[in-house]
Amino acid sequence: MEEQIIKEADKEANNLIDDANKSAERLEKANAEHKALLEREEKLFALRKLGGRSEAGQAPEIIKEETPREYANKLMNGLIALK
Repeated sequence: MEEQIIKEADKEANNLIDDANKSAERLEKANAEHKALLEREEKLFALRKLGGRSEAGQAPEIIKEETPREYANKLMNGLIALK
């Protein structure tokens, strides 16, 4: 009876260890893939810097709001049609 309990406990412990090993292998694979992607990203960033295609000096387009006076002037000059 005690031997059976010990065998079941050993089997359960082995299953847990096997599961942990499988999880560790998956994590190592994911880390290797992430490292490869990071290296590609670093190379791309370096190529952009060296190739003159960096983000420096590129400001987002500023959208100017039209004032009521400007709208009225456009309307009076016929640049805007009434709906």
